[in-house]
Order: sequence, then C-alpha cells, then structure tokens
Amino acid sequence: MLFRDCFFYVPKLLFLLYYYTKYHVRIFFCGSVIFGNEWSIKMEKMKIKIEGMSCNHCVAAVSKALTDLGGLEKIKVDLKSNTASFNYDPQKTLPEKIKAAVAEAGYTALI
Repeated sequence: MLFRDCFFYVPKLLFLLYYYTKYHVRIFFCGSVIFGNEWSIKMEKMKIKIEGMSCNHCVAAVSKALTDLGGLEKIKVDLKSNTASFNYDPQKTLPEKIKAAVAEAGYTALI
C-alpha cells in the first residue's frame, strides 16, 4: 500500500470500525487513535474572572495565552464581563497553570 492510499483506506476503516462495533473513535493530531467509551477524555467546564482587560488587544492576549497552554478547548474571552470560559482536561492542565498563563500575559485571573 502506498502512502497516498492511506487517505482513502484509513477513514473508511475507522467508519467501518464504528459502524460495526459502535465504539467511539477519537483521532488526535499526533496520530494516535483511542477506542472505547472508557478511554474518552473527560473535559471540565470553567469560567474565570480576569482583571485588567480594557480592549480587544487584551482579549487577544488572554486568548493566545490560554491557547498556547494546551489542554483547553472552546476558549471564549469576553471583554464586557471580563471573563474567560473554556473546557479543560484536568489531567493535562491544572487551574494553577491556567492562572499562571494569564498572569504571564499581564492580567490577573480569579479562579
């Protein structure tokens, strides 16, 4: 099988695997595949108050700091309410690390 054939056969294989076994399949960018419900990642929701934001540049800086941290999804930073909400993987990212990343960007996170 050639490398270009993988683009055809791998998605088809994953579809058939799900169709016949009803397992949930998650594909990550690193290329690993996880099968089964018991291995799925449990994301937790968090909403934090951020002090010191005054413009859209501040929102972009906080968003970048949270994105660069890793382990966070669905990041939304709101200037009007001075909050940031996101889902995070508690096995990869601790609240202390989130607070430190926001502080590195120059803002104060109240968790």
